[in-house]
Amino acid sequence: MVAVEDDEIARLRDRQHAARRALGEAYDRRDALAEEVAAAEAAGAGALRPELLVAFSAAERAVLAAEAEMKDAEYALAVAIEPPVSTTMPRASE
Repeated sequence: MVAVEDDEIARLRDRQHAARRALGEAYDRRDALAEEVAAAEAAGAGALRPELLVAFSAAERAVLAAEAEMKDAEYALAVAIEPPVSTTMPRASE
């Protein structure tokens, strides 16, 4: 039974690692596009292409999705590692 629990913990750690990596990649993509948008805005109104705004918007949504997955992965791991909390109240000794 311990091996199954260890396998589950390992799977959850892998999930968290993958989520962290995906989040970093999403941040990098969004930040690169933000720099392109800023450069286009500095160059003038005609330089800002609609497809750049669409790409930036998609990158923002990807960051939000990656953040949500990261939170879910962290929570799942924390729940798996923490021992269950007893919900019963101790009886008063007589």
